Amino acid sequence: MEQSKNKRANNMLAFVIALSVVAIVVITMFTMASKREEVPVESSSDSQITSKIKQTILDGNNSEKNTEKNSIANNESSQSESKKETKSSETAKQEEKKNEAVKPTVSEEKESFDLPVVGTVTKEYSIDTPVFSITMNDYRAHTGIDISCEEGSGVSACAAGVVKHIVNDPMMGTGVTIEHADGVCSSYMNLNETLPEDIIVGAQVEKGQLIGAVGNSAIVEIASEPHLHFEMTLSGAYVDPLSMLEEKSISVMSENIID
Repeated sequence: MEQSKNKRANNMLAFVIALSVVAIVVITMFTMASKREEVPVESSSDSQITSKIKQTILDGNNSEKNTEKNSIANNESSQSESKKETKSSETAKQEEKKNEAVKPTVSEEKESFDLPVVGTVTKEYSIDTPVFSITMNDYRAHTGIDISCEEGSGVSACAAGVVKHIVNDPMMGTGVTIEHADGVCSSYMNLNETLPEDIIVGAQVEKGQLIGAVGNSAIVEIASEPHLHFEMTLSGAYVDPLSMLEEKSISVMSENIID
């Protein structure tokens, strides 16, 4: 009987111990599970936000680097442009100095023109209003002035220049054209057929140099008394020779102009 009671007591104790062990295991597992739940786990949305923040930071860093690069490039470009402008300015100044050093003589002093022959102006310049021609018996433009004088009178260059043309025109007779500075040309028509030997195309002539003599070779003006037909052009356009001559020449001629 005693043995039976002891056996039951032992069984009960073993059961209690086993139950305690089971309880301890359960409590331990529960505690571990609770700790696992407390560990923060990133949700998918949190992960995306974190990723965006990281990307923004990276983009910001890249943007700063690009800004620095662009700033450096702009500074280098500005310096390069500044150097170019400085060089251009220096080149322009050098060109100006060269131009100042090599100025043509005609720009320093305006060319003056003298009378080619001493005589009386019997017909004036009239390019817009036709004037009567005794020889042709009609009205026509007169592109120069007629200076009446004795046949054989010496004709001189009105200014320095180069002989441009020598013609034997069927209407205006023997003529010489001299090219002067600044686009001015002078033409001497109705000359004697015989010209000085040194008057050839390309020859350099001085103001007052003899270039021919008054003749009677212009058929279109053959009915008029011996005279020099004198023309002047500026840049290829006819101009009134009286407007180009020096004041002293005009004053001498004005006394002899026949209206």
